[in-house]
Amino acid sequence: MNQGDGADRIWHPYTRFSALRDGVPVIVRGEGPGCSDEGGRRYIDTVSSWWCCHLGHGHPRLVEAIRRQSAVLQQSILGNLSHRPALDLASALANLMPDAARHVHFTSDGSCAVEAA
Repeated sequence: MNQGDGADRIWHPYTRFSALRDGVPVIVRGEGPGCSDEGGRRYIDTVSSWWCCHLGHGHPRLVEAIRRQSAVLQQSILGNLSHRPALDLASALANLMPDAARHVHFTSDGSCAVEAA
C-alpha cells in the first residue's frame, strides 16, 4: 500500500503511522480462518471480528444466507418501522430467556450496545 493508492485517504484505527509509511498488507480475500493479501501472502485472522471468529471467512451456509436475504432486503432501520427477520429473531431470542417478556435491542457493535443500555 502506497501513497496515492487510497492509503492517504483512509484512517486505519489501531495502526501506528510508521506502519502506514512502510505499507500495510492489503487484504483481497478471506477463506476459512485466514486472509490473503495482494501478493498472495496468507494471514491467520486473529482479529475475529463479526462472524469470522466462529465460522471463518466465506462459510458456504453464511454466504448463501446473505445472498438470499440481500435479494429480498439488504438493510432497513428499525426507527418507526420494522421487518420480519428482526421480529422473528427478537421473538426467538426473547423465548430463550427465563422471562419471555424481555425486549431485544439490536446494535452493530459493543459501543452502541453500552450506550443504549
